[in-house]
Amino acid sequence: MPLVALLAAVVAPGAWAKDGSPKPPRKDPTTLLVKFVDPATASTKIAALGDRVAGRTANDVYVVRLQAGETVAAKVAAYERRRDVVYAEPNFIADVDLNAPNDPSYSSQWSLGAIHALAGWSIYPGSFVSAPGATLAVVDTGVDSGHPELTANVQTGAGATCVTGVCVAGPALDDNGHGTHVSGIAAAATNNATGIAGVAYSSKIIPVKVLNAGGDGDYAAVASGILWASEHGARVINLSLGGSGYSSTLCNAVSGATSQGALVVAAAGNDGSSAPIYPAACPGAVGVAATDSTDGSPSWSNFGSPDVFLSAPGAAIYSTYWNSGSTYATLSGTSMAAPHATGVAALLFGQHPSRSPAQVKRILAETAQKVGADRYPPLSYGADPYGTCSCSWHPYYGYGLVDTERALAADPGNAAVTSFAPTRGRVGTTVTLTGTNFVGVNSVTLGFVDAPFTVNSPTSITAAVPSSPGLAYGRWRVTTPA
Repeated sequence: MPLVALLAAVVAPGAWAKDGSPKPPRKDPTTLLVKFVDPATASTKIAALGDRVAGRTANDVYVVRLQAGETVAAKVAAYERRRDVVYAEPNFIADVDLNAPNDPSYSSQWSLGAIHALAGWSIYPGSFVSAPGATLAVVDTGVDSGHPELTANVQTGAGATCVTGVCVAGPALDDNGHGTHVSGIAAAATNNATGIAGVAYSSKIIPVKVLNAGGDGDYAAVASGILWASEHGARVINLSLGGSGYSSTLCNAVSGATSQGALVVAAAGNDGSSAPIYPAACPGAVGVAATDSTDGSPSWSNFGSPDVFLSAPGAAIYSTYWNSGSTYATLSGTSMAAPHATGVAALLFGQHPSRSPAQVKRILAETAQKVGADRYPPLSYGADPYGTCSCSWHPYYGYGLVDTERALAADPGNAAVTSFAPTRGRVGTTVTLTGTNFVGVNSVTLGFVDAPFTVNSPTSITAAVPSSPGLAYGRWRVTTPA
């Protein structure tokens, strides 16, 4: 089954005004600050409450780590009620506010304003001179690694050409232009006084060529390209391509990459249809629909489940290009929407490398902007067909328009135990813990004693009662990486 690069007709770019609203304060969702009347006894009192000391400031304020399932507001209130506490407060987060980058065409990139990229960059990476972020792969027509906007970020040594279905290591040079355009959106160099800005400018790009000079390729090539990318370190794999036939080979490649820790992001298609397009419709993939500069849904953007997980700018997108040489071009399509989402996903992985694909998907869904809610009656945001979160979903926009700032500022979601059974048992007894956000759990304890455990699902863990002399009872706790 042949696949084609997903482009649409070019439309005029829109204009964006300043948003003068102040940004809300951010706080660490896992800790709070407590000042005790007598700092010398603070550690003992914190432990007596079942809490943990995470640190101590130079002015004798204790950093207290919350227990699973607790909220900052409730815990602050509890400590404030104590007579031996001077004050308790959230552990707010400070960040730098970046000025707009000096790339000459940044002002014409309406899409970066739409997804609040600049505000997000102020949270992470926090500067335009930063250590490399999470690696992403562009599985496409290849990449012009000699382009001045891409040469510093493209990892030709990890690249491959897979157009025959067998991947051969190499630079995967572009002979079409599509892959270069996609790459610039996702991760062009930024603040280099040249051209444009890329969403995940701190990320490296693995170029994987699966489409020929005409923009076509078969599923064998794409499946091999997906797995090449995941096996060579990609945390996000961008697939701005699609075909209408279901393939176990293709969808198994998606699930294989996911199991290796990569998030697969794919274009939802440009047929203005709700028919499945693969790999966007493959289980586990993030299918991305397009929006225009007014937050409208272009007539050509596919809609509905299983194609649309969320949406991103895809109309009249200016980016890097190859046309017998390095240049720039304006293109439209869900091919252009996908790398915006890929870039934000790469930023999330870079911010916290321990995040899993499932956690990143949930953050993207929970923080998306609910644009177009009343624009296409009777359609509206409603039931979630994917079960990703307690979120509403729209046939045209999915969970909404991807939001860089909100995603990077998101509460990662504490793992929480809501019940367990049995409630009594000897050492070695198997206990089933039921709760929420059991994704990436790295520790299970009973009364601060480590217990062997197995994560069965995001809501279920089995653990064994640990041996601990003198332990008659205790609280079950689960923790995830910070």
